[in-house]
Amino acid sequence: MLTAIIVAAGDSRRMGFDKLFAMIAGRPVIAHTIHAFERADCVSEIIVVARKDRLDEIEATVRDQNFKKVRSIIPGGKHRQDSVRAGLDHLEAGAKYVAVHDAARPLITTEQIERVFEPG
Repeated sequence: MLTAIIVAAGDSRRMGFDKLFAMIAGRPVIAHTIHAFERADCVSEIIVVARKDRLDEIEATVRDQNFKKVRSIIPGGKHRQDSVRAGLDHLEAGAKYVAVHDAARPLITTEQIERVFEPG
């Protein structure tokens, strides 16, 4: 099965506000992103890598949205690659496949995730 690492540790400097918590269709952007991976049958667990000062808000979003596959919400690093590394360091020993996705890209669909993971 597939472990999804959702990288959400950016500071949205260019936007001027944290775009992950912007409301779209009644939910924050990050909830839309997690939801797509939550619904994908091929995804067995999700690791969310976030800014330290946003961990509580992401935990609340996961709880409020009743996401079941989110196994960990961990602090990220200064740069994107540091956050990806933090997610990789949190993989279970038996993890075989990993997908890394940017939390600020909420238009990913469950169908796209399933299609990418289909055996060739």
